Amino acid sequence: MSVINGVGIVVGYGQNNNASQQVVRATSGYRFYTSAAQRSIASSSALDTSSGTGAQQVSYVYYDNNMNGPFTDTVTLNGTSAVNTNATNIMFLESASISQTGTDNTNDGTITFFDNVAGGGGTISCIAPGDNFTFWSHHFVAANAVCHIHGITVSASFQTGTMVIFQTGSPLVTNVPQVNISGTLRHDTVATQIRWDIPIYVAGPNFFFLAETPDTATALTNINNIVYANIQVES
Repeated sequence: MSVINGVGIVVGYGQNNNASQQVVRATSGYRFYTSAAQRSIASSSALDTSSGTGAQQVSYVYYDNNMNGPFTDTVTLNGTSAVNTNATNIMFLESASISQTGTDNTNDGTITFFDNVAGGGGTISCIAPGDNFTFWSHHFVAANAVCHIHGITVSASFQTGTMVIFQTGSPLVTNVPQVNISGTLRHDTVATQIRWDIPIYVAGPNFFFLAETPDTATALTNINNIVYANIQVES
């Protein structure tokens, strides 16, 4: 999330052609870690390294196992070789961004977080090639913090559909239901904006995300079937 003086925009995009509800995220396979630990990061491209033409450094935002945060850390990439994070208490990953590049001005490969140090364990694909940012339409609210959702904007390159903001309650609790906190809202192929005169109140610790459902299934071709979304928040 990009934040200025407590006001921010949660920006995301994703592909959806199945007429099924899907969280708007640019990369697939996002999940919660089950414990706080040191992780590692690598790229799928050898150009993403400290002296390369692609991404040189990655900064990421996270929360610990008590939902304290947000904390920020920066690591220098080493191409396809995993580099350990400086932080050792990473539990919930909010976002990641390229903070320094070479002459390409972007990441040439997919930036991936590994569960363990030295590239061990499972993976979370974070930044798609050329994106410089995660573009995940979700947000964690820290313990003892409050977030107000002022509005959302959604559009799609393919057709109309519906959008919903869900909250899960504390991410520290397992097997909790997803609760619709926005109502089910329609969107068009052009930017459709919804703003609330009274913002939606989200008390931490909490996690919320935007999900979208196309009206009908369509063929997935090239840059079609893209859903674009942002959530305007104040915390």
